[in-house]
Amino acid sequence: MKNRFKKYSPRLTFLHDGFDRVNLWLDRPTLPFDAQRLAPHCRDFSLTATQPRYHANRKGQLALYQPTASCLQMLRDLCGAEIGIELVYAEINRDLVFKSLHQLSAMRSAFMESAHMPYQRGLVSDFNGTFYWGVRSKAAHRQGSVMCLYTDRPSKAMNASPDLSSTPCFHSEWRVSGKAALARLGLRSLDDLINFDHVGHWQDNLNLYQLPSKTDLGRLLAKLDGGSPDASSVAYLKRANRWLDAHRIDGQFVLHNALKTTPKIVRFLPRNTWLKLVLSCE
Repeated sequence: MKNRFKKYSPRLTFLHDGFDRVNLWLDRPTLPFDAQRLAPHCRDFSLTATQPRYHANRKGQLALYQPTASCLQMLRDLCGAEIGIELVYAEINRDLVFKSLHQLSAMRSAFMESAHMPYQRGLVSDFNGTFYWGVRSKAAHRQGSVMCLYTDRPSKAMNASPDLSSTPCFHSEWRVSGKAALARLGLRSLDDLINFDHVGHWQDNLNLYQLPSKTDLGRLLAKLDGGSPDASSVAYLKRANRWLDAHRIDGQFVLHNALKTTPKIVRFLPRNTWLKLVLSCE
């Protein structure tokens, strides 16, 4: 995908929106063409002949890793209307590659301080360096919608084998499991995957906020708690620091977790944007 931020920010060298993984069920155990024809259009794929209990129409499981639009179009055109294809899982990803590790670290920090995943009741947690908005899995079952973020690995986008020596990327991923959760995002078929509005997804389904100065933040917290409106700036600063420190993971403030304890504050926070986050990475 074209780098929409490049003309605004010399810090960013690469941006890619796409699917990191797509899981499909077929109503037959094999494809009507040589599956190797998909290989040039995705980083990898697997096709397994299997039939789960209570699903008579599911006979083959196809997983596509970093499929390009050409891969999805080829699959649709070669299968036609004769083969039933059922979408059950998708990973919607956004990769940003910066010119320096300092800028990458600044972007991660800015994102953690701004991002709120609506309708996600779970807290953000750190698992081996990857942050998860929501529970990764429960009783061996994937959750409906979970977002994750890592910044310690290179991008796997654009059908390229990751070079472990290359610059790590900012990789955000929206994992959607189950037909109901997919349908809420407008994903019901191959055509929906092909025509998916990636930019609109990140704008519409992820809230980005901007925190005020610490003094103003403390004043706002005091107002919400019914505190004194004429406290000193030092008192407001201490209140803000206590609130920020109570919602850190390894020193990193996490807005999503803070909003679980102070949900009313969002009414007073201005919205942020992806572009502003990128531009903030000095």
